[in-house]
Amino acid sequence: LPLLFLFFSWNGEAFQRGFYPSPSSTIHHSRFRASSSSFIFVPRSNSGVSHQSHNILYHHEAPATSLSSSSHHDDDLATPAPPPRFLQGVDEWMQQHLLEPHREILGTWQEFSRHLLNQVNQRHLQDCQRPSPLEMENKNRHEQPQQSPQLSFELMSSMKNGHHPQSSTTPYKIALQSKPNGAPLLNSTSIEILRQSAEAHWQREQQRQQDSVDNHKLSSRFTYQRPGNYEAHIADLGPHVTEGILNPLLQQHIYPAIRTHFGARRGSSSSSSENDDDERLFVYDALYIRYNATEAAAAAAAAASASAADAIGSSQDGTASIPSTAASPTAGAGQPLHRDLSLVSVNVMLNDAFEGGGTFFENQLLSETTTTTTSTIAPLRPDGGVGHCLLHSSLERHAGANTWKGVRDVMVVFVSATETPRAIQTALLKQGAANWPTATTMEEDNDRMASNPSIPQFWKSLCQNRLALDLMPQDGEAYQYLANALVAAADSYQGTDTTLSQQILQWACQSYEQACRLAPCDARSFNNLGLAYTKLRDRTLHQPAAMSPVNDFMIRETYHRGMQILEESHLAGCNVARDRTALRLNYGLFVANQDDWQGAAEILRPLFLTNRPPENDDDVVWNNARRLYDMCVREMD
Repeated sequence: LPLLFLFFSWNGEAFQRGFYPSPSSTIHHSRFRASSSSFIFVPRSNSGVSHQSHNILYHHEAPATSLSSSSHHDDDLATPAPPPRFLQGVDEWMQQHLLEPHREILGTWQEFSRHLLNQVNQRHLQDCQRPSPLEMENKNRHEQPQQSPQLSFELMSSMKNGHHPQSSTTPYKIALQSKPNGAPLLNSTSIEILRQSAEAHWQREQQRQQDSVDNHKLSSRFTYQRPGNYEAHIADLGPHVTEGILNPLLQQHIYPAIRTHFGARRGSSSSSSENDDDERLFVYDALYIRYNATEAAAAAAAAASASAADAIGSSQDGTASIPSTAASPTAGAGQPLHRDLSLVSVNVMLNDAFEGGGTFFENQLLSETTTTTTSTIAPLRPDGGVGHCLLHSSLERHAGANTWKGVRDVMVVFVSATETPRAIQTALLKQGAANWPTATTMEEDNDRMASNPSIPQFWKSLCQNRLALDLMPQDGEAYQYLANALVAAADSYQGTDTTLSQQILQWACQSYEQACRLAPCDARSFNNLGLAYTKLRDRTLHQPAAMSPVNDFMIRETYHRGMQILEESHLAGCNVARDRTALRLNYGLFVANQDDWQGAAEILRPLFLTNRPPENDDDVVWNNARRLYDMCVREMD
């Protein structure tokens, strides 16, 4: 069949304020050629800040003049690993092909990186100065007698090995909880006030939208816009909530707990005690979030019914070859994997009349040895129950596990610091938040790079992620995003310099490999590495097998590991439908290209044993997988 699948994963950012997609690349597979019925597929993966150390209130010095040298490292590790050797080649290529030809615009790497850092610092400053009824940390209150005793916290983790992924001796702190036998953060009276205030806010918003010309359905600015998910910003709920409930909690319990358990800032560009005293914690945002499983189930049932009708209508004989979705389990309400654009996230349990739910942390999988049908990982909830809370580094990639029955309410507080922390700078750089300089002036208000056709856009991602690695060399996600940009660069050189294109593609594979080592539970890196391996193999087919840098076994093993990670996450209750569909489709296509129709069908079949994702933008992805599965079944016959 004349089919073409084009696949790659996005650098989508699931940060607190919404979804931030970055341009994606595509991988062409040679066996299925383009035609008028081509499949075009660009799956999206959420992302944010990579796993890093948990003592995170710290700053950084300006990056070194050399791109490959770095004075920054993960202070939680006794001996930080040296930068990978391939980065030296990347730095030399960037120096020769970007910095030297455009020195008038960019200056030296030191000048250019300082400009980028100024950009993200200004972005963070805007967040700090945004008017809010939620109080900034008042350090003087720490020295005053408390109106109530401070809450005590304890380490909470379902980790079996209990260690940092890059260290066998450092205790791995995945989350803290208020002690179950202690007082809760919120009492029943405060919780009821919060609930009534949030529901009144939603009613006002719905009425306002019904009265508006646009008449759009009430949706969330923070969450993926899924049926059953609602939010209310605490700052919008009135002074009886902000001044009467949350501000006292911040000053008496939350800010002191973060100072105590997540450490003081380190690595500052200035060591003066005066600057230390200037730093304050503040609330980046605070939300009342509701997950309504009933609404989510209704939307999933409607999607499943439409899917079954489409499957029968598109088949040649009027019957669907894929398994029926009629008996599939109810879909839940939750959040996909993401990171928060803050330093510490505080999650307060507001009710318990639901099934499922909890917070799933990707790094819980470091201890997982699950089979394909069971999982020993359970999403975390405070053991103390309603009113108690979890605290975790916002660097931890996590998800709101599916709520299968009932309604789950939580309050989430995102806490940051006034002096721009290195973790926030890194997050904003990976998000692509910095503008590019104008010629000679380094002005921040004109993106000359965007208007200069001689400078391809992939350089923006390359430079910002390369600088992110200068700041946090153990950031696996920055390596993943650097590799995505390198793949785009390799494609751009393919028509003019095939030797350089192949070298850049090899660097991309090495960067993905480093991402897999540093973030071994992030399936996106394995998916993209499999795609890059396939492209590199196709471009080196003329070489003897012994000299080829990639073989089919490597590609299969890479996809298989990514598939294992996503199945473990899926079994633990995490909604990974987007990534799961994308990776199995890519893996199945690779196997089908080798005429292994049965193997491809076995890879794809689990996608159809449960409902397809209710998100409308996943229809193309899911339908492409179904059509490939149908084709494999026909070829087997």
